[in-house]
Amino acid sequence: MNVPPNPLYFDTAASTPIAPEVLARMVEYLQGVDANPSSTAHRPGQAAAAVVSAARAEIAAELGCEPDEVIFTSGATEANNLALQGVARAHADQGRHLITSAIEHKSVLACCAALECDGFEITRLPPNRAGWIEPETVRQVVRPDTLLISIQHINNETGVLQPIEEIAALASEVGVLLHVDAAQSAGKFAIDLDKTPIDLLALSAHKFHGPKGIGCLIVRNRRQLRLQPLMYGGGQEFGLRPGTLPTHQIIGLSRALTLAARRRQTDLTWVAELKRQFLEQLAAHLTYRVHGDPARSSPYIVNKMRNPPALPG
Repeated sequence: MNVPPNPLYFDTAASTPIAPEVLARMVEYLQGVDANPSSTAHRPGQAAAAVVSAARAEIAAELGCEPDEVIFTSGATEANNLALQGVARAHADQGRHLITSAIEHKSVLACCAALECDGFEITRLPPNRAGWIEPETVRQVVRPDTLLISIQHINNETGVLQPIEEIAALASEVGVLLHVDAAQSAGKFAIDLDKTPIDLLALSAHKFHGPKGIGCLIVRNRRQLRLQPLMYGGGQEFGLRPGTLPTHQIIGLSRALTLAARRRQTDLTWVAELKRQFLEQLAAHLTYRVHGDPARSSPYIVNKMRNPPALPG
């Protein structure tokens, strides 16, 4: 395969390059912390467990939640499945209706389709013309048997920010759980779960210059929520996600999230300027229309149509 020597990489919504500081920290723990963090009967295992505990606390501090509400997963796809299937299986006796949007990530849409096969009812809301879900539309479809609302924070195709604060307030008001896929927003935008009543939040490290294969699901009020696990085994992650914890990847996640928070405003300003210059240069060569509401779009994602048809009216 012929690959240009210095290709321009425009697919960071899919995955970002790992930050050198993150990689260095991961290598440090790969070489120095060998034990299983679940094997706390000896000192090496205790040392590994302490590393995981510190990383969990660091992530919790950044997101505004408690450390024991951070459940490590392989990424947002697994976290989304654990959230939706975990709630549905645990609380099916209270209702079998879920609300989501028609523009969610495949991991949510496919999970909802699987739940339909198991007898659950799914309402898929269409976005408005500007690409976002109107909170009042959500309110209109809430039913007494609604278990969960699942709306992503930022659309992975258009970059449109959904009105999560308003939807969270609505969900809290009507007493329905809210799950948010924050894969495209975590690290890039501030998330404070102390201020926004989100019950379940999913993210992946590789979306903000961390390693692939690690993410987490934040489960607020975990003991009351009583999620049903997808897998069974050694009881790791409070019984919700069994398997030996990858200490070095967890360190990579926590380090990447901390670095992203430290650089957030600088990066946002820089990327917004890159987007402006990119669209300016594009306009000099072709006619296009950017999809999504420009007033509520992430600068990290651009979705456009070349030579668009004239809008009606």
